[in-house]
Amino acid sequence: MSKRAYMNDTLRWTAGIPKDETLLSTNFGWSHQDVAFQWFVPAAYGIVKEFWWRNYDLRGAINTGTVRAWNANSRLLTLPNVADSKANMGWYVKSDDGDGLVTPFQVEATDTVFKPGKGIDTAKLAFDPLGREATWLPGGRQFALDSNKWQGFKLLDFGDSMRFKSDEPFGFTLQNDTKVTDPSPDTRMEIYSSTGAYPYHSIKFYELPRSSGDPGWHIRGYEWGMYVVVEYIEAPQTRITFFDKLETTFNTGPRLLRFFVSQDRSPFGGSIFLSYKIGGAPRYDTTQAVLDSVVGTRTYGHFTIPGAPPDSTVSWYVSVTDIYGDRTNTPVRSYRIFQKKYKYLFLWNGRATWASLGTMGKYYMMKDSITETVYYDAWDVKNYGKAEVPTLMDMYDVVFELNGDGGNSGADFIGTLAGPWLAKGTAANPKIYFFSDQDHGWISNYKDTTFLDADAHAQYFGVKALINQDYPNGATKTWKLDLDPNVATDPVFSFIDKKNKKDTVTLWYHPTFELSPSITNWMDELTPTATAKALFRDVSHANKVVGLRNSDASAKWHTFYLAFDHMGTDFRSDTSIAKYTTPDKDPKYAWITDVGGVVGNVLKSLTSVRREGDVIPGVYSLDQNYPNPFNPTTHLRFTVPEGHQPSAEIGEGRFVRLKIYDVLGREVETLVNETIKPGTYSVEWNASRFASGVYFYQLRAHQKDGGQAGNFVSVKKMMVVK
Repeated sequence: MSKRAYMNDTLRWTAGIPKDETLLSTNFGWSHQDVAFQWFVPAAYGIVKEFWWRNYDLRGAINTGTVRAWNANSRLLTLPNVADSKANMGWYVKSDDGDGLVTPFQVEATDTVFKPGKGIDTAKLAFDPLGREATWLPGGRQFALDSNKWQGFKLLDFGDSMRFKSDEPFGFTLQNDTKVTDPSPDTRMEIYSSTGAYPYHSIKFYELPRSSGDPGWHIRGYEWGMYVVVEYIEAPQTRITFFDKLETTFNTGPRLLRFFVSQDRSPFGGSIFLSYKIGGAPRYDTTQAVLDSVVGTRTYGHFTIPGAPPDSTVSWYVSVTDIYGDRTNTPVRSYRIFQKKYKYLFLWNGRATWASLGTMGKYYMMKDSITETVYYDAWDVKNYGKAEVPTLMDMYDVVFELNGDGGNSGADFIGTLAGPWLAKGTAANPKIYFFSDQDHGWISNYKDTTFLDADAHAQYFGVKALINQDYPNGATKTWKLDLDPNVATDPVFSFIDKKNKKDTVTLWYHPTFELSPSITNWMDELTPTATAKALFRDVSHANKVVGLRNSDASAKWHTFYLAFDHMGTDFRSDTSIAKYTTPDKDPKYAWITDVGGVVGNVLKSLTSVRREGDVIPGVYSLDQNYPNPFNPTTHLRFTVPEGHQPSAEIGEGRFVRLKIYDVLGREVETLVNETIKPGTYSVEWNASRFASGVYFYQLRAHQKDGGQAGNFVSVKKMMVVK
């Protein structure tokens, strides 16, 4: 059965606007060599048969315009809704052009690298909207223009028809052919337009700079009076469905990928291939599907994706070619072979994926409070899945869970996993769980919730109830956070109290401004249990508690529960409340990471080194690591003696640095970098991310940072054998 024509359709200037010519009530003009571009989104496969546009009075100095056809850039489908005065996309350089030295057409450019404009949201706007020129008539055709009338043509009269695919945008450009050198008081060319609504389908290219910015492509708040006549073509619709969701895994072996392909016709008759690559391989390998059965219009089959080593990424997609030669590709998907590298686990459990947070969001765990880098393993629950999280958590003693936007529905780790995990803590190796989320109430459909004593929320995190959920909020709403007196002596959060008092500022919460418009600013008020210590309160709501800290009496576990996103906080003077979007005008403004690192302070105060006994040594010492050689972990044991000249700043403590160096003397990792009390300690080093060979570990200590009394330095050698 062959393809057949089944429908003619007329696509107007934009979907959603009635086909009423009276809406074209605005004349819009463009000058010499400027270009108007109109794009359309078809509903199926087909061909373009005719193109029409509605002229206004002026036609340029030479009364001609050039029409070209384009299979447009698919990124047009995701254009942001931005004001046209700031939506400058960019241009190409045409250095041999005596007019504006710019061009919208890559084929005419002398520098074929697209130059982004200076508009807002550059990451989404800086692209060439034209895509590739259609095969209809490369270079287009020049038409003589008439005023105040519709003009158009059949594409077959000037070359072949123009083909398009379903949901792939296509369009036409109309260029003012007037040059600066053409003698005329009038270079303006005009088209009838309407003032449209987002998303715009009309874009204008300015050869010379606009008063509001650069030359180049600009989104405008109009829709050109243009339409096309298309003929839709019936084509078999191919759909690919997978039974297996290949998420990040610990499994290094082969993985089964089961699927079925369905079409509008039966039997299928075609080919199905899997393309995959492991890590940074230069190209994809391809394997044909094993077809298991055909049931009606469905063809069932499977692939076996080869195993991959730890810490590698497997990328794959499936291609189906039908009996007409049309190919359908799935998007490229990928999964990671997870490998533990570091001592800390960061669970990103938000609705957005970890990758979408960007640099700002990922700054959560970048630096500790002594400026040494904190290394951590990150698990994106939405992208990696939650099935293996219980096994994952058992590999760590420290877990940071951040939701940020209400959480990934169905993944309530506090209620299901945190309790049993925290119960495994010991005084020598306590479990630490830091939780921060501005809308954890999603677990109860945002209803006030009281937890049983045996529930992990109450038993471990000190949260007896979530109350007054989702009280009045808004995108521009901020909250002033008051500090409970406990904060002044808390080793994690005391820097906030010091900052407030020193600079006469207060702490404010506004995640939409600081992090991302997708992160909302709702807080749940908390009812603490008897053992929990309040940390933060909401001034605007009767000083209700919104942040807690809780610990086991035997120091077997420690928890933190913040009912807000701690990275969405900043310091400011109260007089600058109305100016939070221009913080540079307030000299006292500071983002929280400019002052101190919350996560780094958690690690500094509760982890790092473990004291082994109560015997206070009389001298410094650094023991030989054990085991040695080792793969991949070893233990480094050292002692810090009691001193005779206590420092007023650190009392009887000593400032200790324990670092690892390779055989060339390059520092590869810092294990200890803090003031600790006299005693004997042991630190584990995990060398899984380092190559085999000889390494050196150095202990350097002195009574106070920068002082001379009690200085000690010792270096020993160890060997990694893999």
